[in-house]
Formats: sequence, structure tokens, C-alpha cells
Amino acid sequence: MRTMSPSLPIYVDTAGVFIRENPHIPREAVYHTFLLDKDNRVVLVGNPSRSEKIEEMFWQIVEEKLGKRE
Repeated sequence: MRTMSPSLPIYVDTAGVFIRENPHIPREAVYHTFLLDKDNRVVLVGNPSRSEKIEEMFWQIVEEKLGKRE
């Protein structure tokens, strides 16, 4: 995450609170990273640091919502 230098907050739940509060979410790690919109709706599932395709989709969504990155 540090290499991506995000300008928006990233939350890492090291205590496992999120999964305890949301037991319906699959255990597979691929489903544990997601992007939320301003209304807290999930708009992308997947870790952009582990997949070029997800990273492309991530930046496309971010640019649509916030404008082009510099």
C-alpha cells in the first residue's frame, strides 16, 4: 500500500472487527478488499496491488468519481 501513495484513506482491520461484524462475507482473501463510493456502496471488489486488471478498474472508477490523477 505504501508504494501506491494513495491520497485517500485506506483502512486495514488488523483486529478482525469487520469480519466478525459481517460473517456473510466469504473467507477468501480476494473478497476482502473493496472500494466504496460516497454513499458507502461497494463499487469494486479486489486488491489493486495484487492484480493489474483490478488496478486498472480501480483507477478508472477513481478518475470517473474524482477526476484524472496527476
